[in-house]
Amino acid sequence: MQLHDIFPAIEVVEYSMYWLLLYLMMGVLILVLLWKYVKHHKQKGLPYYLNLLEGFDVTHAKYIAYRLEHYGKYIIKTETQTQNFQKLIKKLSPYKYVQDDITLPLALQKELTHFLETIRRENV
Repeated sequence: MQLHDIFPAIEVVEYSMYWLLLYLMMGVLILVLLWKYVKHHKQKGLPYYLNLLEGFDVTHAKYIAYRLEHYGKYIIKTETQTQNFQKLIKKLSPYKYVQDDITLPLALQKELTHFLETIRRENV
């Protein structure tokens, strides 16, 4: 069938299906990335961080100092705990800059253990 118009009929290419597929793939990609982000960054809870901090090795004072400073903010809840935490961090700070692995002094070990036990009793 031939149309008798001024201009001949042209073929129009429809791209809407391709756009729909592109948007769907982008949506799925965004959902997967969001799911991985949430899964990776969800809060683990107080018992998780306490177990992490209580499992310290006394021969690595540097490791303990960095670990307590990093995870300590997740376990303290009250003002007195914050003050005790700051005192403990101040006592542990010289061990952060030591090159060799040294053992934590016995008095500091007891203070750290007492601090963690106190937090476990008060918060859990």
